Amino acid sequence: METFENDYVEAYIYQQSKKGNKDSGDAYYIHSEEDYFICAIADGLGSGTEAKESAEIIPQVLKIYHHESPDDLLLRCNKQMVHKRGAAVGIVKVYFEQQTLEYSCVGNIRIYILQSNGQMI
Repeated sequence: METFENDYVEAYIYQQSKKGNKDSGDAYYIHSEEDYFICAIADGLGSGTEAKESAEIIPQVLKIYHHESPDDLLLRCNKQMVHKRGAAVGIVKVYFEQQTLEYSCVGNIRIYILQSNGQMI
């Protein structure tokens, strides 16, 4: 399990390929700047190598363009999916000073936020 922590965020990541596959069809990206945190999860459609190829597009795009909005990032990722199988993608971006977040997704990815008071939204 991989962990990511700073003064504002605590994240835990666990990734494993499906039984019988050597490659996971999932990918993720986590990055933090002084004023924001961004996290993306990609679930390549299907499983195996082709799903992995699609899912890995998301972290590649976000490494370069993480400063953009989640909606703009999804558009960029979509353009890179030409002739690929595709992926369900969720991107969340948290702005520390403003105490706000932006979220955009396509497919069956959901976001759950556990607040400091224990309430889940």
